[in-house]
Amino acid sequence: MSVVDGWRGEVRTQARAMDKIHDHLNQRQVAKDQNLDTTAISSTIRSELRLVRNAVTRMEQDLGMMRTNPSEYRLSHENVKECETDLQRLQRQIESASRIVANPDSAQAQSGAREQLFGGHHPQEQQQSGYGEQSSGGFHNAQAILKDQDKIMDEQDEQLAHLQKSVRTLLNVSREINEELEHQEGIIDELGNEIGKTNDKITKTEKRTEDIVKKNKGCTVM
Repeated sequence: MSVVDGWRGEVRTQARAMDKIHDHLNQRQVAKDQNLDTTAISSTIRSELRLVRNAVTRMEQDLGMMRTNPSEYRLSHENVKECETDLQRLQRQIESASRIVANPDSAQAQSGAREQLFGGHHPQEQQQSGYGEQSSGGFHNAQAILKDQDKIMDEQDEQLAHLQKSVRTLLNVSREINEELEHQEGIIDELGNEIGKTNDKITKTEKRTEDIVKKNKGCTVM
């Protein structure tokens, strides 16, 4: 499987992940309409969004490398445009879902974001939610735990982003070194060819010199 095929496969994987987030957003809305606690499902959605966002960031960086050298990856201009369109669609869906999660009480934000994210699909009234059935005594403890988990995951995301940036930098440096070595190898091959030609000329010159010397010796004897 080529790099491009793998990249497109990842697009399909993340699109399915966004469909799952869509379902969870619908479930959260149903729970909210039923005055149930949505803390747990909101945390689940944020975690899912975080994973998709990280994956899309990696895909964006991979696409950047493919875009700089499309011939190496056998990409036409149309292929690049298609990949960019797929990536932008995922990014818009992530942004819209993030707005819904960040503004759960804003009807205007919910409506606009849902329209952009899912084309106006709304949760079914008959859909049942398994979230929010917590006792009031455990609600605050669960909410505090989830907030701590979100904070830890945010810190981990920052560390992973920094590590990923370092890995990408090393990859770019490795590519530049490889390109330079290939260039130097070409120069060395060319130099070797020139030396070979020079040796041939020297050999021919030495042979002519020997022939001249022999002829001169023959003239002297006569």
